Amino acid sequence: MKFDFAKILEVSKRYWAIIVFCVIMIVAVIAIPLFVSGQQAQLQKQLALRKATNDQIGQVLHKQRHQPVVSLDPDAAAPLLTEFPNDRVIAAGENAIKGVQRQSLEMKNMAAEINVHKLLLPGSLPVPADPFSFRRVYLAQFETEIPKVLQSATPPTDEEIKFRSDQETQKQTDLMPKNSATGEVFAKEVLQQNINMMLASLPEKLRQEAATQHKMYMAPTALSMHPALAPPAQGAAIIVPDAEAIWLAQMGLWIQQDVVGAIAKLNAASTNVASSPVKQLVQLYVPTDRNLYVLPGAVQGGAAAPAPAAGTAGASATPTNTDTDPFPKDYLVSVTGHVSNGVFDVVEFYVVLNVQAADVERVIQEMERNRLLTVIQSEVQSVNSAAMQLQGYYFGKTPIVTLTLKCEELFMRDWTHTLMPGTIKTFLNVDQQPGQGTTPTASTN
Repeated sequence: MKFDFAKILEVSKRYWAIIVFCVIMIVAVIAIPLFVSGQQAQLQKQLALRKATNDQIGQVLHKQRHQPVVSLDPDAAAPLLTEFPNDRVIAAGENAIKGVQRQSLEMKNMAAEINVHKLLLPGSLPVPADPFSFRRVYLAQFETEIPKVLQSATPPTDEEIKFRSDQETQKQTDLMPKNSATGEVFAKEVLQQNINMMLASLPEKLRQEAATQHKMYMAPTALSMHPALAPPAQGAAIIVPDAEAIWLAQMGLWIQQDVVGAIAKLNAASTNVASSPVKQLVQLYVPTDRNLYVLPGAVQGGAAAPAPAAGTAGASATPTNTDTDPFPKDYLVSVTGHVSNGVFDVVEFYVVLNVQAADVERVIQEMERNRLLTVIQSEVQSVNSAAMQLQGYYFGKTPIVTLTLKCEELFMRDWTHTLMPGTIKTFLNVDQQPGQGTTPTASTN
């Protein structure tokens, strides 16, 4: 078949408009479905977004709302909000919030007032004016003052019994008639009999005196004395305690004075050991270094990370929150979650007491009364009073238990920060702006 391109070209010139129209129609038939399909997908996507927005608006409009919980009951349910608050209600709520904040700060100030402790020696901190004078009055607390407050004694030791035996022997010998010329005792046999009777009864007499003329027992080693201020060994050089040692010694003494004050109050009405609720202070252990402080950031085993050595700044985990910030809590370190922060410092210590079994709860309550002190763990173990009596401890006839208490006490920064030496301030991030220092990783509540 032979094509006549001239005729074809001639026809194309005559009908070019129709040909162009046909081409456009063919292109449209192919392109329109593709375009409509893309538009449909885009519109479907927009529709889904608008539906989601509409659902969210509906949830907000129809959500069940509750009023704030103002009850102190931790299990109290929040009452339903039956109408949307207007401007007046919102203003009242804001005033209520401000009122709660004001009351919280007032309570904090009251706690600080209760918590204030006096320096053992004025001017001893933050820069010790006379370290040796502080050592002298500090030692007097352990040797005479605290035993006087407790009206405590120890069962007589063999050395004490021997000393009293010699005294009584000399006294009886001096009272016997003697030969004026020779100085010899006339009735030596009678004197020896009297001395033998005295020696046989003296140990029991001294033990009875300790039990009836005092309110409780306490050995000198029951208290925690800072080693830097303890009496030096014979022949050893006397070391001048630095500001940090004096601060830690003072902190330990404040804690022990609080415990001693509680015990003295418990035994206030008693006249002897047998009538006292607290029979014996076995041990009052307070750390004498920086590990006294409970810091956030537990290590494996639940213990806090060890504190840097004395005299160094070290990296402290103590946060620098303010009065209005949430307090950091670390339940791996303490069952209460309390750790030192920008408002208060937390210290832990142990107390071991022999008490009447019926008074265990009373002892714990008195320890905590009017003090920022919490008993966080207690253990009770029965005491064999007969075995203790063989050792010279006369507790009486009531059942006795050994009460071991793990305690924590808070010390408010409002009054402590002005007394802290520089190394302790750096260690605890005192006087830094909030946000400086180590950021706590513990949970807040």
